[in-house]
Amino acid sequence: MKRFTFAVIGCVALLNVLTACGPTRVAKQHGAVYHADAGAEKYNVWDYDGAIAEFNIAIEMDSAYAPAYYFRGNAYLRKEVLDSAAADYGAAIRLDRKHIHAYNNRAIAYSRMGNDRQALLDYSKAIEIDPTYADAYYNRANLVMDLGKTDLAIRDYTKAISNNPYYADAYFRRGDAYRESGLYGDAIDDYTSTIELDPGDMPAYQHRGMVYQISGDHPAAVADYTAAIELDPTSVAAYRNRGKSYAELHQFELAIADYEKVMKLDPVAFDILLRCAAMHEALGQYDRALADYSRLIEINPVATEAYVARGAIHYRNGDYRGAVADYTQVIELDPLAADAYNNRGTAYDELGEYGRAITDYSKAIEIDPGRADAYNNRGAAHARLRDAEQAVADYTDAIRIKPDYAAAYYNRGSIHFNRGDFPAAIADFRRTIELDPGLASARYKLARALEAAGLTAEAIAAYSAFIRNAPDDRAADIERARRRLEALRGS
Repeated sequence: MKRFTFAVIGCVALLNVLTACGPTRVAKQHGAVYHADAGAEKYNVWDYDGAIAEFNIAIEMDSAYAPAYYFRGNAYLRKEVLDSAAADYGAAIRLDRKHIHAYNNRAIAYSRMGNDRQALLDYSKAIEIDPTYADAYYNRANLVMDLGKTDLAIRDYTKAISNNPYYADAYFRRGDAYRESGLYGDAIDDYTSTIELDPGDMPAYQHRGMVYQISGDHPAAVADYTAAIELDPTSVAAYRNRGKSYAELHQFELAIADYEKVMKLDPVAFDILLRCAAMHEALGQYDRALADYSRLIEINPVATEAYVARGAIHYRNGDYRGAVADYTQVIELDPLAADAYNNRGTAYDELGEYGRAITDYSKAIEIDPGRADAYNNRGAAHARLRDAEQAVADYTDAIRIKPDYAAAYYNRGSIHFNRGDFPAAIADFRRTIELDPGLASARYKLARALEAAGLTAEAIAAYSAFIRNAPDDRAADIERARRRLEALRGS
């Protein structure tokens, strides 16, 4: 994150600040300037301790020499000795009340010490002395931005830019302020200005890509993240975000490649590994997805979402014992995980362990009484145990909670049909078709129920509708429906 512009006026040729006094005073100033120049040379090669030692001598030789305090303050600020830096800037200000750079840099020190109020006062004083001082506007904008006053920050960044139209950092940070304010077009314009002024500004590409991504322009986002990666091939954020845009564009292989790059740079990037696993699932690469989820669990053994996802793949692959094991682990980690109970119940169903399935569905309902799917699933388990009364009760509860639950109507209709209650079955199958017109089995069962109820004309119409709408994989039922049509028409 770009922060403050640190003011350092030229650290050479300090002799030009000599004042006209008596010969003794001039001699002292000559000596002070000599050591101040030596300090400046050390400062410029990052020898801050050596610079401080030279500035100390300069101050001992001439305690009224403001530049020595100012530059020693700069060295202390670089070393993060903030109280000493603030004190030296204060001394420089007492000796030179219009020292705008000392006000600016003391504000930086105060801000880093958490004294935002005094920092704001110093930035404002520097601006009062010199209303064209772009750095003070920029730094004050950064501070008020951190305080959540985005509108004030935008105003100050704009003043900084008006005073210095080539101020790339000010465009960049104003772009951030616009982005946080939801003014995405303005943000893009500012990031573009930053790039025009400094084509090597990697964060500008990164942040503009973020705005494009938020705006749904994923091709533009990909282009910007790619430019950011070219400037910094180790940028985890750029690979991470480009992968996200690739995923939104359904370019899953490219997304996975970026996510794998992130994991090489940051081997414990849990969320990225989770995304990578999801991409492998989307591509039908279930073995790779299983490996991803297993790796996630190794990294974080309490990651319930990884167990849930791995359990779902086990279930899809027909490994119901594996699914039960993963959902059991979720329940141990979170005893109130209603989804895990419901999902484990479906795995027990597939294993023919209906009693355990019913227990799990009941627990899911106990935790979340509004779970229509758990009622529907428990109804199916009761039906498999030939407990028709309880099955109908559960399907009815599922419909009460979710009146447009086509599967529950269909399942209840099937129970009514098997019990010979054809009017109730007909009503449920018709409602199923209203809610899910593509459910071919509901059309077939409706026709059978109408025939069983003696409603021949309606049965003929229903069989005909089934034949017209049934998919090719229902060939056996289609053939049976044709035979029933012939029989009904012949009667």
